Amino acid sequence: MNHHLLIKAGIMTARILILAIPDMQTKKIATRYAKVYNPDIMVIARAMTEKEKGELQQVGVDYTIIPLWLEAAEIIGKIMEQGVRPAQQTPSV
Repeated sequence: MNHHLLIKAGIMTARILILAIPDMQTKKIATRYAKVYNPDIMVIARAMTEKEKGELQQVGVDYTIIPLWLEAAEIIGKIMEQGVRPAQQTPSV
């Protein structure tokens, strides 16, 4: 990650940095540079796993999104819209 790219993109005055790239190392480096040049910036990043989410939060990412969780929530919402409810468990005898 070239910090000059972030500077050219206006990182010093930006309010939000969104990192939707797949490379974890680049997201970490970009976050560190962003927080150095602009401590008040909000960094939002995509993670693929809970482990990645934790790693990103450790380097200063403010909000982490795991797309698979969002997809699962949307699928469940569509099922619920159709009136399908989870089966009731019956007590075992």
